[in-house]
Amino acid sequence: MKTGKRFLCLLLLLALCCTLAPAPRASAAASGVCGKEGDNLTWELDPDGVLTISGVGEMADYTWDERAPWGTALAEARIGDGVTRIGDRAFAFCRGLSGVTLPESVREIGDAAFYACRSLSALVIPEGVTAIGDEAFARCISLAGVTLPESVERIGDGAFSLCRSLQAVTIPDRVTAIGANPFACCESLTEISVSPEHPALSVIDGALCLEADRRLVCLPCGAGRDAFTIPDGIRTIGDYAFGGCESLTDVTIPESVTRIGDYAFYTCFDLVDLTIPESVKEIGDAAFLGCRSLRTVVIPAGVTGVGMDCFAWCSSLRDVTIPESVTYIGPGAFSNCSNLVGVTIPAGVTSIGRFAFASCSGLSAVAIPEAVTSIGDSAFSNCSGLVGVTIPAGVTSIGGAAFYGCSALRGLTIPESVTEIGNAAFSDCPELTLTAARGSFAAQYCEENGLPCICLDQPVG
Repeated sequence: MKTGKRFLCLLLLLALCCTLAPAPRASAAASGVCGKEGDNLTWELDPDGVLTISGVGEMADYTWDERAPWGTALAEARIGDGVTRIGDRAFAFCRGLSGVTLPESVREIGDAAFYACRSLSALVIPEGVTAIGDEAFARCISLAGVTLPESVERIGDGAFSLCRSLQAVTIPDRVTAIGANPFACCESLTEISVSPEHPALSVIDGALCLEADRRLVCLPCGAGRDAFTIPDGIRTIGDYAFGGCESLTDVTIPESVTRIGDYAFYTCFDLVDLTIPESVKEIGDAAFLGCRSLRTVVIPAGVTGVGMDCFAWCSSLRDVTIPESVTYIGPGAFSNCSNLVGVTIPAGVTSIGRFAFASCSGLSAVAIPEAVTSIGDSAFSNCSGLVGVTIPAGVTSIGGAAFYGCSALRGLTIPESVTEIGNAAFSDCPELTLTAARGSFAAQYCEENGLPCICLDQPVG
């Protein structure tokens, strides 16, 4: 994704914050300037929470840390004719905002402009708007209908994601640029429509596809599909393409697909059967995060890495085949795969990321290949069933809490090549006795941290 590859996870965390407290009300009138150029725009907020913005030009942009000066206690926003752009995050978290008037002078709606405006149930985007920014209306949970004008040319990443009341969308013919699934996790969305003459987009068996890069953009998750066959000719399964399709149990991927995007099958809770064809050369970060029913995975030859959180929280996953082409296993790649009983790490892997196998409680033995030089922080933490680990002589660094909570681990030999061991690397391993060469870094670490250690006079590793 262009901005924030993990935006849905962040949205959910931010959403919790804005759910816990009731929406505040404005108590006094206030005013100021809010233009991109300073005083080209002015704002005034009355005691009833009605905000009026006047002037000519673009609004200023705001950040998650530096919020708009009128706060979030709005009931209504009246944007005057002459305003050309709604600023980034201008109305984010305005939970009580139920009415918005946008003038025909507006040409662009900024990133997260109306993020989490949970009382906003309907919106008319005026003719003339050409761009809708990333997450512009994300988590507007009451938004049941939105009309996109014919002037729209670009729809950003997750623009309407988590709009759980949204039921149907028609995308105008001028839209030629569309980001990572603009409708991810819209649980009521049953239909996305485009005209048969659309120059850039098509709907195939209910799925929105972008013709230019042969990308499957999304499948509406409110359709309740339990099986889906990706159309032949699709090259990329887009970021978040099936995000929130909780009822899917079976997906067929054709040989034309070469890339599976970030979060592509995020929280497809019921997905059981999936064959990844040999044509696939790249699997994105968190591609199968939260696919808790997935039982077996064969990663095809040619894939070079298992990305961050790629199979995290696949709690039913028992068997995974990793090809020899893989050279890295990313942070959290198999974390919380509690039923994973065995894994063979390919000989070409040089690093094991932090939390890579954390909380894989069913994992009993791991052989770390000779090419590995570093074991990341918490890489095997809380692998409570782990009884055997082989660390090769090439390893130089063992991260903090790397084997924390491996309560069944009894013996582990640390080679002399290790020159760095992080804090709590072997904490809460009550049965563990380490073996190291006398005078080595590992032996010194054990002495300083009060860990049981058998010190040998011969070389170790």
